[in-house]
Amino acid sequence: MDEKFKLTTSSPIDFINLKNKLTASDAHSQKLKAILKESQLQLLCEDNQNTSICQKLQWYSDLIDYMLKFLWQHYLGTEKTLCLIAVGGYGRAELFPYSDIDILILHQTEFSMLLTHKINNFLKTIWDMGLIVGHSVRLENDCLQQSRNDLSIYTNLLEMRIIIGDQSFFENFLQKFQIEYHWKNSTFYKAKENELMTRQLKYSETAYLLEPDLKYSPGTLRDLHHLKWLCLQHFQTIDLHCLTTKNILDSADFQILVNAEKVLGEIRYALHQINNKDDNRLFFDKQLQLADWFGYQNTENKKAVEDFMRFYFIQIKEVRALHEIITHYFYEISLLNNKTPINLDNTYELIGNLISIKKHIKISENPELLLQTFLQLGHHSTATGFTAGTLVQLRKHLYLINDAFRKNPMHQKLFINIFKTRCVFTILKEMHHHKILEHYLTEFEPIVGQTQYGLFHLYTVDQHILFVIKKIEYLKTENSLYQKIFETLEQPELLYLAALFHDIGKGRNTDHSNYGSNAALEFAKQHNLPEKQGELIAWLVKKHLFMSQVAQKQDINDKKIIAAFAKTIKNIKQLNYLYLLTVADIQATNENLWNSWKDSLLKQLYYATHSCISSLPSKNDKLQQVKLKKQTVLAQFQPTTLEKINALWAQIGDDYFYKEQLQHIYWHTCELLHANFSDKLVLVSTQNHQEHGATEIFIYCKDRDDLFANTVLLLDRLQLNVVDAKIITDQNGFCLDTFSVLNREHKTITELSILKNIELTLSTELSKKRPNPRVMKRHLSRQLTHFTNHIELKFRTSGHPPLTKLMIQSTDKPGFLAAIGSAFRELHIRVQNAKISTIGTEIEDVFYICDQQNKPLKNRAKQIELAQCIKHYLYK
Repeated sequence: MDEKFKLTTSSPIDFINLKNKLTASDAHSQKLKAILKESQLQLLCEDNQNTSICQKLQWYSDLIDYMLKFLWQHYLGTEKTLCLIAVGGYGRAELFPYSDIDILILHQTEFSMLLTHKINNFLKTIWDMGLIVGHSVRLENDCLQQSRNDLSIYTNLLEMRIIIGDQSFFENFLQKFQIEYHWKNSTFYKAKENELMTRQLKYSETAYLLEPDLKYSPGTLRDLHHLKWLCLQHFQTIDLHCLTTKNILDSADFQILVNAEKVLGEIRYALHQINNKDDNRLFFDKQLQLADWFGYQNTENKKAVEDFMRFYFIQIKEVRALHEIITHYFYEISLLNNKTPINLDNTYELIGNLISIKKHIKISENPELLLQTFLQLGHHSTATGFTAGTLVQLRKHLYLINDAFRKNPMHQKLFINIFKTRCVFTILKEMHHHKILEHYLTEFEPIVGQTQYGLFHLYTVDQHILFVIKKIEYLKTENSLYQKIFETLEQPELLYLAALFHDIGKGRNTDHSNYGSNAALEFAKQHNLPEKQGELIAWLVKKHLFMSQVAQKQDINDKKIIAAFAKTIKNIKQLNYLYLLTVADIQATNENLWNSWKDSLLKQLYYATHSCISSLPSKNDKLQQVKLKKQTVLAQFQPTTLEKINALWAQIGDDYFYKEQLQHIYWHTCELLHANFSDKLVLVSTQNHQEHGATEIFIYCKDRDDLFANTVLLLDRLQLNVVDAKIITDQNGFCLDTFSVLNREHKTITELSILKNIELTLSTELSKKRPNPRVMKRHLSRQLTHFTNHIELKFRTSGHPPLTKLMIQSTDKPGFLAAIGSAFRELHIRVQNAKISTIGTEIEDVFYICDQQNKPLKNRAKQIELAQCIKHYLYK
């Protein structure tokens, strides 16, 4: 257990003094409120900072018990066959400072008007003194009947305890509930399992991965409550120690569970104090405060908040693993008790859908079972997991995985064979849950629970790696290009191994790609993989970011870019492996940020590189390629139009034809053929090619200083995200600008009416003598507000003719490009070309700019002025 969470005890509240104050208050709500506040502060004071969380929650429950008893006696002390019962967390005496007080008022006979009036006064005073009460008032028979049909009511009654009232009436009610109205174990288990699955599905959504809920997210306090409910149902005790006495857990795993519960309780207790309310979400700002609360500090390698969140994620990982063991046990005794085991071989049997090591087999004498057992999931398609007893035995023998174990050729072969099965992800996930993976692959242990503080990386590094493997398994089944490529792989296991190592260097003070590549190469040597296979795995790990960076940051219509990329890739085999790894990596980082545009960029790069490598071209002849493109496009037109087309093309430089795609040249030419040329012409056309993954907007008009700025401001007003821009000016001073856009949901625009509105809005506004669209005020989400402070601008002069290359790195936010455009307009900056790139939540845009005289911005003062203007529009 982390040293920061070691706790001791201290003194409780002085209840004699409290009694005197309550008596003197005469149940006046404002006086009671002041007494409660004073007592709460006493429990939260510095003297009690080292008290165990269990003791703190007990003391707070005792305080509320005492005050409710006082009020009960004041309002209802003379009533018979009536009692006040604590349920829920309050019933377990696990009451956090700002939690709801869940109570049940139970009566044997019908409520009279006088009794109803007394109960209302009792409840009103509780509310007025500042407590949030979840209450129900029920007749005994009604309550029992409802518990038979309602899982929530039944569960609450499992945890009930009397606070005050008619003791004999309560005991009689309790006996009826336990004997006559007790649910069958199998029914209760099924109902609770459905409830659990519904909750985990909800709290596994994106928002709860970055900012988890401390109470309801998988592996947190509600999972512990779930275990306690199962124990109450089966063993009539809420004490989890019964798990050891019933031989469900060994003492070591039980202590891990107890420690995790204490840690999660301490964090929730601190969070209540930070929030001053019952709010259990670990929002980004609260993560920072909690890291400071528990004494974490920034180091050279890691932020304090990342260390704190790593510790948190390790705790919930432990809870999830042990929760799996315990729920499997109850599943077995509730639903599989009469199932006849199916013999699989001399070592294993199948009980229901769970694999079990036979009882006479000892892992201590067969250490290879620590790996071989997980391989069984790949051999038996109906198996979904392992029996509780098998998991306990596997965890109990983790100590056997040492250097000698890892160097054993049989064990090495078993580990490699995992990556040749049909369910690599499922096997590795189970191995990771129960610590086998990090024990065998020691390089994996430092990234367990490792976080990256930001909006882009949804998962901890270890989970991300496993999800990349899961995505690869999905890609191989898609009826698409991915599946076709996967079928060409000679050793698919090498792709899975590359995925396993690609981020294994994260969290270290070094380049994670190089570190992972070296680790992968060493692994391959240790496991006696052929040299070429080891080199391929290491190369994939080293280059795993390369393809996405080229696709999103460089002009992949430029043949020189493709040729340079192909030279690095070398052959089709490596291209195929890298392409699948790249797609899986992006999707498993943050699937919500994967869209058709990024998909199309990678496919375009893949096809272009494939063609480049296959044809084995010599040095690119630019003039020859321009000539070939023109001939290809001209072949699609009638001979009668060729003279006019050649006249149009004569005004456009070769760079346009060299970099632009054939379909774009054809599209633009078609539009220009029917245009009535004048200096006032503003031609706007849209097209929507699904394979391109974006809606494209072509604008042809006379160039002017603020054209780019006004265009992006108008696109922002139309709530469109610009994902790429090509800015070209012909010899007559006309612009051929193409913007690739997505809507706010990061999708192409398919509705014809919206496309027509885009064309009309742009042509109308840009036709005005002095269009002046304004930056739209957009609401920033709480998360974006927290992460929008970073921006870096770099200036460099390059090219022929020379231009200023402005590189902007920043966190994305709504209206980002519109703000940049506003700054350009204010300072009369002309944009000659642009590369718009958003990777995750990070902007990496490049603009080639000049002043009104078409000169680069060499003056440092002018560069600083532009940088300050951009920041002004971004953050005003």
